[in-house]
Amino acid sequence: MTNLDLYLLPANSNDINDSLIRSITATDNTEHIFFNVPNTGNYKLKVRNNGGLGDAEEFGLAWWFGEATMPIPGDFDKDGDVDGDDLSQWQNDYGINGDSDANNDGDTDGADFLAWQRNFGA
Repeated sequence: MTNLDLYLLPANSNDINDSLIRSITATDNTEHIFFNVPNTGNYKLKVRNNGGLGDAEEFGLAWWFGEATMPIPGDFDKDGDVDGDDLSQWQNDYGINGDSDANNDGDTDGADFLAWQRNFGA
């Protein structure tokens, strides 16, 4: 298998020694970087073939740059806030499913509604 390595570099550098973070593993061909970039600016991802099937080989790359946010308990419509729309979502799910598990978290004892109530306005 190909051994690919992944580097996050400043946009104006090609030197892997300048990487802010890197993902290097010899055990498989999957690399992951989970990292809070310390400054705004321009960056690039560099993929380096570190041995394997050859120099010209296809690979896939996916990335997401943005703020990592934790879900807010009671945000049933997953739009980043807890408001009246979430209550409507909870009510609709309760009527359709016959339980109060709008979060699909296994709670059918009203804990979903209490989470909405406690976090309303967040």
